[in-house]
Amino acid sequence: MTWYSYDDEGNQYWMLGVGSVDRQGNVVFPDMHSTRGGRFGANFDPDQVERFEWGRLSLDLSCEGGYAEYSSPLAGFGDGSFELSRLTRLRLLPCPYSWPAFTELYELHSFVELPIGDAEPFEPSIVVHAQHVANDGSVVASRRVGEDNVGWQKQIWKDGKWMVIPGLGAGSTHFSDAGDAIAVGRLTEEGEPWVFLWTWSEGWTPLSGLAYPEANVTASSRNLQYLGGSSMPSPSASRTVKWIWHAEEGVRVLPEPDDWGALPMLIRRDGRRVLGRGMRSQGSTARPVAVIWEGDDLPHEIKDASGVQLGFLGGCDELCEIVFGSDQTYIDAGHPKTRQAWYWRGAGDSGYLGRAPDDALIGQAPYTVNGVIADGTVAVGGYSRFVGNELTGAGFVWTQATGLVPLSEILASWQVELEWISMSVSDISANGEWMLLSGLVKFDNPLRYGYRAALLRIQPKSNEW
Repeated sequence: MTWYSYDDEGNQYWMLGVGSVDRQGNVVFPDMHSTRGGRFGANFDPDQVERFEWGRLSLDLSCEGGYAEYSSPLAGFGDGSFELSRLTRLRLLPCPYSWPAFTELYELHSFVELPIGDAEPFEPSIVVHAQHVANDGSVVASRRVGEDNVGWQKQIWKDGKWMVIPGLGAGSTHFSDAGDAIAVGRLTEEGEPWVFLWTWSEGWTPLSGLAYPEANVTASSRNLQYLGGSSMPSPSASRTVKWIWHAEEGVRVLPEPDDWGALPMLIRRDGRRVLGRGMRSQGSTARPVAVIWEGDDLPHEIKDASGVQLGFLGGCDELCEIVFGSDQTYIDAGHPKTRQAWYWRGAGDSGYLGRAPDDALIGQAPYTVNGVIADGTVAVGGYSRFVGNELTGAGFVWTQATGLVPLSEILASWQVELEWISMSVSDISANGEWMLLSGLVKFDNPLRYGYRAALLRIQPKSNEW
């Protein structure tokens, strides 16, 4: 901010500073500065300009005014406070701001429950876990198979039916935004961990150029041009290496500190930014910490505007310039946004998505972010809540225009009825057109649960927002 004022002799005096919002909601500028030695026009000499510390400023703002407190070590200023009055307003944004309803901005195009084979109380051999949705509405899922239900099979929902992908099935799954490729880390028939890439034209092919005896894929760019993971460099190695792979660039090892490590989780489209998850101890519990690699530097922790370490990663836009996640590394009930989902855009530039009215801030991660559209303006996920005495899950959608909206409110507005006892928004397509819902139904006599999945197709009403 720039504070235009006067000194004690009536001369014009400007103070400048960069601030952030503290835990009490005040805007704090800890290091305000001023300058002297400047001259007008041709007489200006940058070498004569001296920049020096002025002091500190804190603003407690409301819609109609506020309160300012300052402290300066300089003579003629000292400590003080005064009230603030609002002089101007933005034409289109009321204060206090009233979020538009999600259904004012979007309309329902279609809704379909996906057939996953358990209309009756399910048998484990037919359980399908729907995981990701692409821009064309196709869904990749994993299905339990085999007499002992220990095997997995990959399936794609496309054109109104499930199609089995022959061959590999187990392992973490990464689906391209276009729906034309899948990356999987799994065991080969010889029992060696490896990474395979599937496409419609080539089927399953092992990743070339990844010459490690063991490999596990944990990260991908949205187009699957870059993959990341961890590997044992040799059978005798005591520590895994973390890497990024590209077909033409080969393998790049990610640097790590000697005393802690992190797994890559998200990769920018061009591979220049990688985000990952490390772990920290809080008592007897291991807690996540979000980290970022840029260039060849060691990873550093991601923190909110008040310096608190952020926890679980959830997703990012295609350039990973806005990153979404949930929870803080260390649980602190005194933090005003404790346990909430968050976004991060760089040092000092972060915020929280807000809370659902029926949430329950308990468990390992009471909020999770599961998907983000390509431009970073919409994120989806789930949160914990109680139904009676039973802890269940619910879904949410967050947009820049609406804030966080419970999925149940959206479905009710569109008169979509689901008898699921638990649900989440598992993913959203990169173009923002398709939402993948997943959940559970409950059966009695005997008590059993069944998995459910559905596709929600939406479209914006206008470009006003």
